Amino acid sequence: LRAVSPPRFQVDLQCGSSVNPRADVVFHFNPRFKRTNCIVCNTLKNEKWGREEITYDMPFRKEKSFEIVMMVLKDKFQVPLGG
Repeated sequence: LRAVSPPRFQVDLQCGSSVNPRADVVFHFNPRFKRTNCIVCNTLKNEKWGREEITYDMPFRKEKSFEIVMMVLKDKFQVPLGG
């Protein structure tokens, strides 16, 4: 993904396209630029969010271009935050 940072965005890797009930999200990646710059990761299963994982190591900057690489490994997702 190549883009310019909006105030907030998310990338969801989900299982299907159902909206009612909502499809499970196996990986939710959500950089946020308001108040505190952080990245929130989570999962959604049976329409319930899991425990948020928050990192304040924010390589993205408002209105600057960036690239995201998401690696799908056997038992986890990995997003290198090299900037």
